[in-house]
Amino acid sequence: GVSSELQRATRIRELVSQFTQHAVTAAKTIVRELHLPKDAPRTIPPSSSGGVAGGLKYIHEGIFFKFALDFASLYDGDEFAMKAASLELMGLMACLRATTRHSPEEMPLSTPLMCIVNYAGYRIIATSLIPLSPRSLCYGSDDGGKTIHDGDALTRRMMRLLAEHINLKEHMVGFNADTCKRLYLPGDIEVHKSKPGEYWILDTARVFPPTTPPYVRPHLFGLEAAPRRRRCSFLYELFRPEMLQRSPRPLSSDSYGFLFFAMSRPVPTACCTSSSRPKQQPVVAVPKPN
Repeated sequence: GVSSELQRATRIRELVSQFTQHAVTAAKTIVRELHLPKDAPRTIPPSSSGGVAGGLKYIHEGIFFKFALDFASLYDGDEFAMKAASLELMGLMACLRATTRHSPEEMPLSTPLMCIVNYAGYRIIATSLIPLSPRSLCYGSDDGGKTIHDGDALTRRMMRLLAEHINLKEHMVGFNADTCKRLYLPGDIEVHKSKPGEYWILDTARVFPPTTPPYVRPHLFGLEAAPRRRRCSFLYELFRPEMLQRSPRPLSSDSYGFLFFAMSRPVPTACCTSSSRPKQQPVVAVPKPN
């Protein structure tokens, strides 16, 4: 009834508040200890888990932290690493909104708690740890595209529903024809099956399709010279969800990306290129006052 739903919402709100409080406190500690000597003891030491795209990793009190620093020179600067971090939360929120449109029986897909902490000019993204195992991954890739999982029938149906809500296109993901799979979301998405009937979605930074890279735009938009090419702009120059909803055709999350199988590149990439063109705005004449 209404009373039980209200109690559930109250408990969730308290849990979110506690999570945010612990995440902010730990994130501030991580920032303060950033410039300590490498061999100096730290309250929260770095973790070796995860890849290089998310920045430095930390695990503390059941929370997984990603420090948005371009320490691997992947983004061409910390500014773009911080932007990519904010896109992970934006992608997670899009997935969460899509799941609320369906019943838990139709879409048993959960999202972890997540928040972004901006402190002293730095950005850290905090995510609650969820119950995973080495064999729990059932959709996407956790090794840079070497192994692609396309899930069971329920997983594929859930991803199709997510894609329809966000306006994403199914596409081929992988490095060669023998191992590539058809996915609705980006190739580095991770959907884990922790137990029967319980699924979790992670690594949502590239849910939205990338816009046309800067070095391609002059020919398309009639510019005289190309801007300086930025590294891996497909990781942080993405369509906003509002713009994606207005697209007449679904777009691929992996257009211009390194996990996008070359045989399927022309059509989805052309769609993103067309949608990236600046739209001509109507001019409204405003009479001058007398």
